[in-house]
Amino acid sequence: MAADFWGYGLVMKRFAVGFCVFMACSIVSATEQWNVWGGSAVFSFNEGHLERMGLTLQGRTSDHFDPEYRSAKAIGTMAGGFKISAVNGNFNSYDSGELKFSGGPKLVGQVATIDFSQLTVRPVAQDSLELDLFDANGNHVFRATHTHLLMDVEKGSMALRNMDLSVTPWLAEAIGHKDAVDFVPGALDIEVAVDVSQNNQIEGACTNPNWPTDPGFEADVGLVSINSVQQTAESGGLVAATPSATLVNEGTADVPWWTKFDDGNPPYNNDQHPFLVWSMYKLKDGRLDQVGFSEVKHAFFTVNTACDCSGGHILWLGCEDTYGVGTNESRGSLGFRQFIDPDKGIWRRCGSAWDDSPVPGVGQCAGEVSGDGNSDAPPTGDAYDRRMTMLSSDVSDPDAEYLFQAWYVVRDDINIFNTMGFRGVDPSQSFTWTNGAGLTPYSDGPVFDYWIPATKGTSTQINALVPTGGAGSMKLGVNVVVEGDMFRYNYALMAFDFNGEVSHVEIPGGLGAAFSDYQFAAPYAATTADWTADLTDNVFAFAPTVAEDNLKWGRMVTFSFLSPDVPVASTATITAGNGTTTYEVETVAPSGLGDQIFANNFD
Repeated sequence: MAADFWGYGLVMKRFAVGFCVFMACSIVSATEQWNVWGGSAVFSFNEGHLERMGLTLQGRTSDHFDPEYRSAKAIGTMAGGFKISAVNGNFNSYDSGELKFSGGPKLVGQVATIDFSQLTVRPVAQDSLELDLFDANGNHVFRATHTHLLMDVEKGSMALRNMDLSVTPWLAEAIGHKDAVDFVPGALDIEVAVDVSQNNQIEGACTNPNWPTDPGFEADVGLVSINSVQQTAESGGLVAATPSATLVNEGTADVPWWTKFDDGNPPYNNDQHPFLVWSMYKLKDGRLDQVGFSEVKHAFFTVNTACDCSGGHILWLGCEDTYGVGTNESRGSLGFRQFIDPDKGIWRRCGSAWDDSPVPGVGQCAGEVSGDGNSDAPPTGDAYDRRMTMLSSDVSDPDAEYLFQAWYVVRDDINIFNTMGFRGVDPSQSFTWTNGAGLTPYSDGPVFDYWIPATKGTSTQINALVPTGGAGSMKLGVNVVVEGDMFRYNYALMAFDFNGEVSHVEIPGGLGAAFSDYQFAAPYAATTADWTADLTDNVFAFAPTVAEDNLKWGRMVTFSFLSPDVPVASTATITAGNGTTTYEVETVAPSGLGDQIFANNFD
């Protein structure tokens, strides 16, 4: 039973095929009350996160440790029960009652011990899917959030999946880390029995999707919130971070959300699903640097909140979905960017992390999936694998502004720029980077447009969309600032979903143009060598020394230098692909007229 229930790829098929998924079937009776009781639960803890909290998991057996995901599991039974209210077959609210968990080990620290043989689970509120967890002494230790809820009517069971275990104020104070409030050290999965009325079930709403491939219907998914950003690791001069993010279907088409390897589904006859990626940016003195980027989170289930539709594998119109920190840092769902065609939103499975090839991540397609395609992802070498990793020195400048961006890559989406958004964070915080007052609230769109507004076009600031002829979106920006008696030219080239690697950038300057103090920046792990700068025949040229360092999708490079020359209009040439494809875009460059230092709005 445990192997079947806790293997997500298998359980998704069991819940989705042939049965009414919870909240999907309309019931003739407007309001019903269903009983929920008993069952089992699994608590999965990241041991590195527990270590940072000063806690260890004691009393478990080796069978409950997964070295691949570095998680320790507490598996036990649930007793007691509560009632849930359903309106027209949709989950409406929790009602009275509670569940008791028993059979688990202990979380032990110097000043606090949590006994998992005695835990009480209660609904937070009637209109919420969140649960509160209390220890045997009645202390509020965790809040379980971001629930993926599924119902198997025929078997009479309900699953509450992928819940983030969020640290409460009581626990944070008990362990001596008050700043650990809302930190997520693990996840909770519960399966319970349920009495579901099958009285007069009829086909209800949210059953006949309009796909992006249907004439007159368009996909438009918008990111609406980055709820939190959690520091997930820190050692050896490196730091990693993971977000919780919420999106909404703002278009006219319903969006497929199939689990990877669940083939043959409409509208593309495959396992199409969105992909979440995230990045960190540093803004200081008019210069924007990308200091970190993640690999690819494969979406697999949409909760469909804020609407009347069920959770499942279609994001219906007007519905929202949230993936918490726990699922976003699970390596069972993290793949590699190189196997995504970003401009199309398509995953190439051959050679990917889950392909049963001789060398995972590279090599030839084996033609079959490794294991179940989820828990059997390849072993990893360290805690940073596939996560957004940064140098600690890049996120420790108290005078800089740090901005965290999340972005969903969605097939056939008509506007990639509203599928991304950002908020300011404080990397000096030890656990969760979005606590505290005075931080930048969430904003739609890319950080690039926060640095220089997209409508900006002056003699000193330009944010220009590169015309790529349908090869994806790319932007070149420049921000010229006064630095002493010189001009600092800050260029940034961002390849959003541009699917051709950039290998060369040329920007013509004026006769006699000069530069000094050249600086280059790329996110950690994106490059092994700086791009070089050259000035020949008044043309500024920037290029990597080896092809491996070409600019790839979702990444940004920054060129910055000093010049005595005032900025004038110029046209940049960007070379991509095999070196024969070029694109031109407006920008500015040093004029070569250094004696006019106070011209062009610099007086």
